[in-house]
Amino acid sequence: MADNTQALIELIAPTAFTHTAVTASGLTIGADFDVRTFLSAGIYIYHAAVETVTPLGVEYKIQKRWSTGATQDEDWVTVYTFTTGLTAAVAAEIAGNEAAGQRSIDVDADPTAAFTRGIQCYIQDTTTVADGEWGEVDFSVAVTTVNLVDGLTNAKDAADTIWTQAETNYSEINLAHASYIRCIVQHAGATGPNIEFKVEAVELTDFE
Repeated sequence: MADNTQALIELIAPTAFTHTAVTASGLTIGADFDVRTFLSAGIYIYHAAVETVTPLGVEYKIQKRWSTGATQDEDWVTVYTFTTGLTAAVAAEIAGNEAAGQRSIDVDADPTAAFTRGIQCYIQDTTTVADGEWGEVDFSVAVTTVNLVDGLTNAKDAADTIWTQAETNYSEINLAHASYIRCIVQHAGATGPNIEFKVEAVELTDFE
């Protein structure tokens, strides 16, 4: 039976985009990745608003180009676009220290209206962006706790926050006839919230 070979790359490492009131869009351009030895890629997008401001939508664009020159940016073609939602996030401040593996998270206000079963959430680490994590709410208890489906990957404390309106997205792209891929993130200008995000790709090399 044939086995496939995979490789994980970070198209954009965990990033905090601090929104400012400007008329131009915020733009993050990920690095170019050489994919000439790969057949296809699974793209994992993780997005979260970390401010209670109504968003205008953020676009994540996966692009590829056939050319191999380092400066041939005119050849980029968008092959996949993910646009985030337009509902403002709700915050629940974590009440104290929570160890890695903990599923029941104490918060300082009643979370039941916003943190309902099955919604995606983002557990923000205000000290280390890379320690923020995406999860799913199992249920919440009035005044006291938000219960997650899976336990925390990283410990959290009273400086950290759980947010609603987190989003994840998966797509697959064919890398045939491509030399490089990248991801760009376009954040609306004048009135959007601060966001935290990362974009990863798992690339299929071959079958053995």
